[in-house]
Amino acid sequence: MLTKRWLYQNEEGLRIEVINAWKLFPKLRSREALLVNGQAVSTRETGPHDSFKTTTAYTHTAVVRHKEKDYRIKIKLGSKCPGFAVGCHIFVGDELVGGDTASKLMFL
Repeated sequence: MLTKRWLYQNEEGLRIEVINAWKLFPKLRSREALLVNGQAVSTRETGPHDSFKTTTAYTHTAVVRHKEKDYRIKIKLGSKCPGFAVGCHIFVGDELVGGDTASKLMFL
């Protein structure tokens, strides 16, 4: 299984981790996870029916409380443009704060 991770931590200590693990063979499952401060808040597994959807995107969202403050987190996973490598954008509120910030991602 090939695994890619993206990390972001703000000045208040809020830690966001995104994991994308996938296999090259269609009969094997792939998975995505959004972790905030070490706790999984959103996960998704794919199976044989969608293993080759490498140009599609998925969005994970969560609202978490950290140090008396609510944070709206949105993660977008998609193919880097151009190509098929998986990229990630991490948003807190409406601001792009982490992931592949210099890359354009295809969200189909």
